[in-house]
Order: sequence, then C-alpha cells, then structure tokens
Amino acid sequence: MLSAYTAWQQAMSQSSSSIPVATTSINDFTSAIDNSGAAAKQAADAMASAQQGIADWLAKTMLGQLSPLTPVDKLGFSHDRYVENLVAAQGRDLGALQGYTGIADEYLQQLASYYGVGSAEYMKGFAGVTGQAADLAGLSDARSVTAGDLKAGFKSVVDEVAKLRAEVGLLHDDQLHFRMMFERSSRTTAQQLTEAIRDGALGFG
Repeated sequence: MLSAYTAWQQAMSQSSSSIPVATTSINDFTSAIDNSGAAAKQAADAMASAQQGIADWLAKTMLGQLSPLTPVDKLGFSHDRYVENLVAAQGRDLGALQGYTGIADEYLQQLASYYGVGSAEYMKGFAGVTGQAADLAGLSDARSVTAGDLKAGFKSVVDEVAKLRAEVGLLHDDQLHFRMMFERSSRTTAQQLTEAIRDGALGFG
C-alpha cells in the first residue's frame, strides 16, 4: 500500500514539473501570433498610407497648373472631392476628419479663383464650409460658435452678404430710376422736336 502511494506521488510530481514547459510553449505560441498580427497591421497601415499619398498627389495634379481641366471643371472636381470627404467625416471617419481642412482649403481656393473672393457665390460657399467645419469640430451652433475668431469670421461673411444684397437692390433701384428718367426725357425731347417741326422753327417747309 505504501509503495503504491509513493508511486502516485512520483507520478504527480512528474506531471507538475511538465506544466511550466507546456505554459512556456503556449506563451511562445501566443506571442508569435501577436507579433504576426502586429506585422500584418503595420503592413496594412503602410499600404494605406502609400495609397493615400498617391490620392493626394492625384488631387493636387488635377487642380494644379499641369492639369488640362478648365476652371469650371476644376471647381467641379474640388466640390465633389469636398462633398465626398465631408460625408465620410460626418460619419466619424478618422481619416476624413484628419483630411478635412486640406480638402476644404482646396475647394475654397477654387471658389475664389473662379468667382472671386468678393462674390456672393464665394461668400455662400465660405459660409457653408465654415459652418460644416464648426459642426465637425463639435461646436454647438455653426452660426453662434464659441470660438471667437470663427464666430467673428462667420458674422463678417453674413454681414457682407447682407451688404451685397442691399447694394444690388440699390443698384437695381438706380437702374429703374435712370430708365424712367431717360424715357421721360426722351418723350419730352420727341414732343418738343415734333412741336418745333410743326411750328416751322427748324426751317422745314
């Protein structure tokens, strides 16, 4: 009976001594898997970075001096690129959020180049882009943002648009007034000429 018990103890001792070896093997295997996963992620990130670099180059080339696109085509290209990135950014895509400012700048540059910074079209586009940027930045209201510079900038755009509309309205009124005065003057001159001819003051007849 004692020998059987001794044999059992020896067997248990041998079994226990093999556990660290098995644990080490499992740890090595897990570490190898982790290293493989990290290497795969690193390779995927490098590939994505390279592809993004090519995409950025392509966009700059399409909008640059070497591009055969017309000004209106460049504006359309930059607009579509901006909208596509905006939609992704609004979906909380990290890459789109990080690239938003650069793409927004490209779009505003094309707007300014095509319409002019003082135009109503540019002001409308500028107000839209800055408002959307405020939303992406987590500001509560694009029209009354907490960042003082952005708020002042947006307010100035709104004021300029209102001023421009007023000036356009005044110009339209001036044109109508000038037209009325011209027509009235033309009618008076024609009437005077007719009377002068009838009275023989111009020597006809």
